[in-house]
Amino acid sequence: YRALTSAEQDVALVAYRRLFSAAQARADLPEMQALTQAAELRFAGQTAVLAELWTRVGAESFRQGRREAAELFLQKAWSQRQAQPVNEVVPLYLSEIALARGDREAARGLLEAHAAGTDVGSGAVLIRLGDIALLAGDFAAAARQYERFRAGFPGSRRAAEVEYLLAFCAFRQ
Repeated sequence: YRALTSAEQDVALVAYRRLFSAAQARADLPEMQALTQAAELRFAGQTAVLAELWTRVGAESFRQGRREAAELFLQKAWSQRQAQPVNEVVPLYLSEIALARGDREAARGLLEAHAAGTDVGSGAVLIRLGDIALLAGDFAAAARQYERFRAGFPGSRRAAEVEYLLAFCAFRQ
């Protein structure tokens, strides 16, 4: 993979991600930092490429249970949202990290900031906003988010789930 870091952009991105994952599996923090710096130098000025790399590394770190590393990379991607739209997984993972720390307001704020943008992705952010309202016992706010999802994504594979959640909110209200 090291040889592929100088290849064309798409190949180099995968190579850096795989090298980072291998270093992470070994818990080799100096190597992880060196790879991050090398990738940032390689793709300097290419905000979209760096945001994609940070998103992928952050998401993989999250899936491996390495929340501190995940947060670091996902925050880097999130901080670029003014220059480059971020994938919806960034605020979703960051909100899960905030929820794990017990910070429901931070989680909600991240998701609301993303939902206020033009790219709503698959609508998962809207569902998660509803879920967070549900956790707080705010059934009316939860229903508003689920309604928003239903209106924006009528053919979604998650439509039945949202209908159930709306019925639950109505019942609880």
